[in-house]
Amino acid sequence: ENFIQINLQKFFPFFLNVIHNESFDDVKQRLQLKLGLTNREFEKYRFSIFNGSKLILRCDDNMGRINLRELILIQNSCWLGLELPLISNTRKTRKSLCSEKPIRIN
Repeated sequence: ENFIQINLQKFFPFFLNVIHNESFDDVKQRLQLKLGLTNREFEKYRFSIFNGSKLILRCDDNMGRINLRELILIQNSCWLGLELPLISNTRKTRKSLCSEKPIRIN
């Protein structure tokens, strides 16, 4: 059995079993259920396979099936990376700036 480790800041790290020749769509559906995301939220996520910090493969919707034997030839341990969508909320960004001083109202 091979495992793909997924590390996210928003979620705790966990292991996801991937079966040889399993369709990438099935893996994405299981991952969506595990993370508890809606279809609309989950469409924004992008997937890549990494070996440490080195990008091995960008996954897309046309990927088809996962060939674990091919990945093992590259390296024994591979990780599935999730690129989270950027949240552009200017209020939160402005609050996080250290140079701004708070306003006090007495």
